Amino acid sequence: MKSTFEKDTLYTVLVKIPSAISVLIYMVLLTRLLGPEGNGVYTFIITNINIAVMLLGFGSRSSTTFFTVNQQIPIAKILGILFFLIVGAIGIMALFLLLTYFNVGLFQSMFLPSSYTATFFLVFIFFVFSFQYLTKIYQSIFAGYINFKYLNIYELISSAVKIIFITIPYFYCHQFDYHCSITTIFSWVVLIEFVNVAIFSLLLLQKIPIEINFSISIREELIPFFRYGTKQYVYSLAEYTNKRLDVWLIEFYQGTTSLGLYALATQSTNFMLDFTISIRSVLFPYLTKMNRENGGLLFCTIFRGFVMFYTLFVIGVWFSADVIVPFVFGKAFVASVFPMKLLSIGILFGSLRNILHIYNNAYNRQRHSIVGTYIGLTATVFLGFWFIPIYGIVGAAYVSITAYGLTALYMLLSVLPHLKRPLYLLFVPQKTDWLWIKEQYVKFKSR
Repeated sequence: MKSTFEKDTLYTVLVKIPSAISVLIYMVLLTRLLGPEGNGVYTFIITNINIAVMLLGFGSRSSTTFFTVNQQIPIAKILGILFFLIVGAIGIMALFLLLTYFNVGLFQSMFLPSSYTATFFLVFIFFVFSFQYLTKIYQSIFAGYINFKYLNIYELISSAVKIIFITIPYFYCHQFDYHCSITTIFSWVVLIEFVNVAIFSLLLLQKIPIEINFSISIREELIPFFRYGTKQYVYSLAEYTNKRLDVWLIEFYQGTTSLGLYALATQSTNFMLDFTISIRSVLFPYLTKMNRENGGLLFCTIFRGFVMFYTLFVIGVWFSADVIVPFVFGKAFVASVFPMKLLSIGILFGSLRNILHIYNNAYNRQRHSIVGTYIGLTATVFLGFWFIPIYGIVGAAYVSITAYGLTALYMLLSVLPHLKRPLYLLFVPQKTDWLWIKEQYVKFKSR
């Protein structure tokens, strides 16, 4: 199993490198098209879409992967549960947006900035939500089958689609000195999401045996499915709020232009967390099958790799951001540089938090992740309302570092007694690490 894990992990990382570069290029082109204020509007809306995808998922992603791996619930019945969940989630979102359209209660301010309330943006939210919701479900199904080959294929295709489709409006606007409206740019984003989910749907139909059974036992299948997902759901609720509260506070206290500057800092650092997400998707099903002894050894190796990789990332950001940001994004985004440097430290803590959460999730210890995340959320709420009105986007960056750091520290202290390994094995590189890197390099070079 370990050799299979190494193979899946290696290919996932190799795929993630060109994919991350493509995402970075996409982000650069999209940000330059939108400008600071437009990027703030985009960030605010996408943040709310991400929250909605998480809330209406009800923890189904982790449940789908978990029960597909251990086969405690037949896959046909899992697909039946997911079918009802997809229809219900899209229906609920349509209802919320309808209430927003008629400006019922707080729904208007929930989804849109105050100056961008046109019907177009509600339609944008509906389609992007639907496409992203389907994509998340598809990813959990492939992960449950431990079919990372086709997840990686989709990753490459998806990143290529983003580059191709965003290049068209960017080239047209700059070649003919034409100003693209925010609605035009958002329309291209919808098209990108549609093409990607269509490709993923075809891949799913070809590579996964689709047989749906709607005869679902409430007691033996439906309740266990959502009971397992509830713990992940409670964790995700705090995690997403922890990540996104600063977005809402900046928009409220500082406006969409400041949010656009801060969004560049977060986007430029958060894309590095995609590596964490990729490794998490591979590690979780394997740890679920391993006993504590073998799983602990594997976890220590992965954790050391994360520490080394993200430490180098922090050093790189601090030495290069002053030159790269104005050159790549334009002088309008110079104010994003220092928050970006600070957030790179937060990303180091965030990556360690994510990998510690996978360990807890695999061994049914989610309560420790939940407590740690709510500690971080408490810090975000308290410090956010204090720092952001006074210090703006720099204050928001300090809040994120503190929240991520406290969460990672608590989760580390909770994992150590269960792991039963000395602390240095998590942070000090071992001889076997260098030998493994050398071995993988030799294998890759010989191909």
